[in-house]
Amino acid sequence: MNKFLYDGTDDKTRREEFLAKKMKEFLKNGGKIEVLPPCMTSEEYKTLKKPKRKKQTKSK
Repeated sequence: MNKFLYDGTDDKTRREEFLAKKMKEFLKNGGKIEVLPPCMTSEEYKTLKKPKRKKQTKSK
């Protein structure tokens, strides 16, 4: 069966089904989804989650 034939569904439904399929693959392959706290931007969250660098001590 050809997937590209018109089957009565609209583009939005096809996109949603495609994204749901890709999300299942992503999660199956070990991906994870993190929920941001309310009123926090993604940039703020990324800087919060970055591992802190250890300060290097100067050796004499």
